[in-house]
Amino acid sequence: MTDDMRQARINQNLMKQEGTGWDVGYGILFLCSKEAKWITGLIMPIDGGVSFPRLWILSKLLRY
Repeated sequence: MTDDMRQARINQNLMKQEGTGWDVGYGILFLCSKEAKWITGLIMPIDGGVSFPRLWILSKLLRY
């Protein structure tokens, strides 16, 4: 991947930083913990906010 491609991908997310495997791992660790025992059927994007605008628009459309 070129530096320009990497920067373009970074610029797509709300946090403006590159994620790592640790970011995904910590999300999985939480879902496996006793603190998450009441969480069922969750779709939890771990993407630095890339999917937020699309999910927000979709939630507004599905409301009606």
